[in-house]
Amino acid sequence: MSNRFSRVFAFALMLVMLLASMNLTASAASYSYGSNSFNLLNMSGHSITEVYFYPSYNSTWGNARNRGWIYNGREATLSFTSAEMRLNTEWSMRIGFDKGRYVSYALWEDISPAELVEAQNVTVYANEQGGYTLDYDGTTPTGDDNEFTILNMTGLAITEVYFYPASNSTWGNSRNREWIYNGDEETMRFSYNELGLNVEWCMTIGLNRGRYVSYITWEGLTLADFVNCDYVNIYSNGDGYTISFEDDSYYY
Repeated sequence: MSNRFSRVFAFALMLVMLLASMNLTASAASYSYGSNSFNLLNMSGHSITEVYFYPSYNSTWGNARNRGWIYNGREATLSFTSAEMRLNTEWSMRIGFDKGRYVSYALWEDISPAELVEAQNVTVYANEQGGYTLDYDGTTPTGDDNEFTILNMTGLAITEVYFYPASNSTWGNSRNREWIYNGDEETMRFSYNELGLNVEWCMTIGLNRGRYVSYITWEGLTLADFVNCDYVNIYSNGDGYTISFEDDSYYY
């Protein structure tokens, strides 16, 4: 009787420990997903092929954290494990950028996973020195005012609309969903990451000329001017084209 009781007690104890272990595992997974992740926005002008995080003392980079390429203008959610978050050491971050025939890598050292997670939104963009900069100071604009409306009064159809930091070598992805015909308008939005970047921006639009598309570029723009007005009017001024919003105008 005593042996039977012992076996039943031992089985019950193992069952309790198994359930507790499963519960702890589930809790850890939930915590990791909610508290150990951040968004990486690519405004570098190139596609990001790989993102690596590893303790600086490691001789290898480990596995890439991204599941696929992060194209210019796109973002991806990246995560650390709970064990990595607790690791008291300096980290390195290495990002691969697609340059066509080869991949170039940029390295940041003394990276803190806690700072990235706390910021939540991290942006990588090209700088004037020909390299790349990480922006994760956590200064994210508040409110919902990140939209603007473009009104096309050029006399032609707008085929593409690009916004990109002036330091970028490429335009990124077009912001409009479809052609904006003369007299029509389309509402677009910037991400809060983009609004938080303290850089000068360029705007390039494509105009349908029938057999070809001509491109017009304005430089030295501030995104706040776009989102702080009711609409942005693009029109012909006789010699070229003008952007007008509120009291400001930029001439081509």
